[in-house]
Amino acid sequence: MSKIAKGIFIGTLFAFVINAQSLPEKLQAKLESLVKQKSLFGISAAVLIGDDLIWRGTAGYSNPHSQDTVTIDMNGSIGSNTKMMTSVIILQLVEEGKLSFDDTIDKWFTPSSKINGEITVRQLLNHTSGIANYTTEAWVDSFKTNPAKIWTMNEMIDVLVGEPDFQPGASWNYSNTGYLLLGSIIEKVENKSYRDVLHERIFDPLELSTMYTPIEDEPTGPVMTPWFDIDDDGEQDNLEEYSLMAMHTSGGSAGYIYSTPADLALFLNKLFSVEIITQSSLIEMTTTVPARDNYDYGLGLIKYKIFDKPYYGHTGQYIGYLSFSAYEPETKLSVAIIMNLTFADTYGVGQEITELAYNEIITSIEEEDLLNEFSLSQNYPNPFNPSTTISYSIPEQTHVSLKVYDVLGKEVAELVNEEMSTGFYKLNFDASNLSSGIYFYTLRTNEFFKTRKMLVLK
Repeated sequence: MSKIAKGIFIGTLFAFVINAQSLPEKLQAKLESLVKQKSLFGISAAVLIGDDLIWRGTAGYSNPHSQDTVTIDMNGSIGSNTKMMTSVIILQLVEEGKLSFDDTIDKWFTPSSKINGEITVRQLLNHTSGIANYTTEAWVDSFKTNPAKIWTMNEMIDVLVGEPDFQPGASWNYSNTGYLLLGSIIEKVENKSYRDVLHERIFDPLELSTMYTPIEDEPTGPVMTPWFDIDDDGEQDNLEEYSLMAMHTSGGSAGYIYSTPADLALFLNKLFSVEIITQSSLIEMTTTVPARDNYDYGLGLIKYKIFDKPYYGHTGQYIGYLSFSAYEPETKLSVAIIMNLTFADTYGVGQEITELAYNEIITSIEEEDLLNEFSLSQNYPNPFNPSTTISYSIPEQTHVSLKVYDVLGKEVAELVNEEMSTGFYKLNFDASNLSSGIYFYTLRTNEFFKTRKMLVLK
């Protein structure tokens, strides 16, 4: 490691371990910058690779007035990330033969003008039921007026749910109402409370020790303070000073679970590791229908369009909280984020954290692969002014020479001339003293010779 000043060494066996030493620092810096850029109060995030917790970090305040910072053990609402767990339970019940995706809901509910009895379980899961969403402005206004209200599902349907948006299967529209019905189906099939089924089928077997339901359970740890402008005065209010029963009783199986980001990320990993449902069920869950501009929708699962490759997870918005989760199957990367505001750029925050983690991991994997052979990569950026990065790999200990030449073949810089160990190296070449033009850099060893072209553009 003595050559750290000149380049970054990554050994064959420890490629990711060494890279991971800088990844937490980069993620933490990104988190802190996002708090400022996105005008957040507080944020907590976690990154897993497989079962390994690579990083947990926080930034900002749980309570900015008292200067209480967010800590990594704090819980917060994961909002509609709850839907993934509701969906998993339904998928388990299908596997067990207790219900079918094609079952119509008149099996459990009396049809009405608002609830079409011909809607199927699958249509509830992927939001193609046409049932109107209850979380409208009227729902928000009712919370502002009476945050202590205890809602029942039937009352919410009577008071908050409008006429159907479309006939079952005819289109797509996000419906929290559909997921309340799914929670009720779970209770009817299992003859247990939704809370008990969550613990028996998900929380306990997966050892998600920080997850809990806010009505029936005691908090499993400290809770991030939620903020929302409840009195419409333009200032964020501390919701710890109010009863939240209206929010919790109306959230239910559509969105009321609390967790740390680490446990939410771990849930995603367990889901895609096929530890809680079968592979065929996972295929069903990840089969999507067109939804919105930035995502398609599966069975309780979002397939994001904000990335260059497939990521699966969910976002959540609960009064006082926002959440984001994403899983990338190739690298087994899981990311989860919880924030303590009601409105913010959830997708933007999630995308920046996720892409940073993914790019660092992919770079590490690519660098490890390069150690199987001599290589000299194209400098980046190119063209450049005044500096650029040159990367190369050495698969065995040998003498290495790396020099820069002008178009006439005159040596203008000697970057390396020494015995070097096996490794992947990066160095910064500063061309401040060179004129604009084409230059060549050459890597030479006893066994290898390679030249590449670069352009200084001032």
